[in-house]
Amino acid sequence: MDSKRNLSHEELRLLVTLLKGARFRIKSEAHEFLCLAIRGAATEYGYSECWHAAAYLSDWVHKMIGDSGTLDSWLYTHHRLPSLGYPDRTRKTRIAWVSWMIQQLQEEINNVDPA
Repeated sequence: MDSKRNLSHEELRLLVTLLKGARFRIKSEAHEFLCLAIRGAATEYGYSECWHAAAYLSDWVHKMIGDSGTLDSWLYTHHRLPSLGYPDRTRKTRIAWVSWMIQQLQEEINNVDPA
């Protein structure tokens, strides 16, 4: 994960929790877009640390997709994969992307002293 600062074990675990909540929201079709699903999860959990974590995750998402703005646009720009008319495929791609992000964070958790 491309981070500007070292995150604590607790901060990393909170990021994973929010991403798992976001993934559930995308799977259940409560949200289509990842950043909105992250904010929805932060609202659900409701404590102030969640908002900072949600902002961190949204920044990470925006760094990954760059000027494309959405995953749909990124997929088309970089791989010429149209997303219009293929909502199930796009949702599955988002779910896989969130799962990859969770895996990246869990690898960092394994390398951070929980103290």
